[in-house]
Amino acid sequence: MAGLLNMNGAQARWNLGANNAIKVYGAGGMVWSKKPVIIANAPYTINSPTDGQADVRIQFGETARQTHGMNGKVNGLPAPAAYMQENFHYHSPFASPPDKYPSKMHHTLHTVEELREKLEKGRTSKTPAIMASGVRFR
Repeated sequence: MAGLLNMNGAQARWNLGANNAIKVYGAGGMVWSKKPVIIANAPYTINSPTDGQADVRIQFGETARQTHGMNGKVNGLPAPAAYMQENFHYHSPFASPPDKYPSKMHHTLHTVEELREKLEKGRTSKTPAIMASGVRFR
């Protein structure tokens, strides 16, 4: 089970029109997970891939086309998967350097300094403060 949910209901995971969506998928082989279903934000690159991602997706698709009609198993894998594993070693010239990945540059919505400032403002005003001990989920 895998897919995207948004304001228009469930969408196929390849539906590029799924803005503001969440991913819903089964834990599958993640035996350490106690959750039968995992829910996460869908990455913004579903609709807007980086140049490097778009280039790799094109190359992957072109290589995958060569597997049409393959059947059977090779080294324990379905033949198309074995072919891709052996033949797809592409690195896009458009790829960003790893230190420039958005996830490396800005990990969270707020920086530590912004959170400290919010906490201090919360202590001096009548608006609810961010709990210093954090939020616990059960």
